[in-house]
Amino acid sequence: MEEAENITNVNGAITLEFIKLYLRVDTDAEDELIKLLIDVAREFVIDSVGVCDESKAEVRILMLSIISTLYEKRCFTVEKSDEVQYTFNQIIMQLQKNSGDSNA
Repeated sequence: MEEAENITNVNGAITLEFIKLYLRVDTDAEDELIKLLIDVAREFVIDSVGVCDESKAEVRILMLSIISTLYEKRCFTVEKSDEVQYTFNQIIMQLQKNSGDSNA
């Protein structure tokens, strides 16, 4: 698969091509699944923070982490890796703080 030229599209959303590059997926066979995972990650961020601004690096990293976890594990459980959960929580808390600051 060729390198994704852009991380985000004209609307600021993470591109399918970038996600596939990140996941190291070379075929189109799982495009629908990956699109679903992108939607799930976006909704997770919105539910956690109130907004999903994919132009922010923290949001993109959180989404990539969620998508890769769901794609690779096919579930959203953390058994031995409390570090992953800690990282998710720290990013979410920072985004919530920043979101609250901009609404003040």
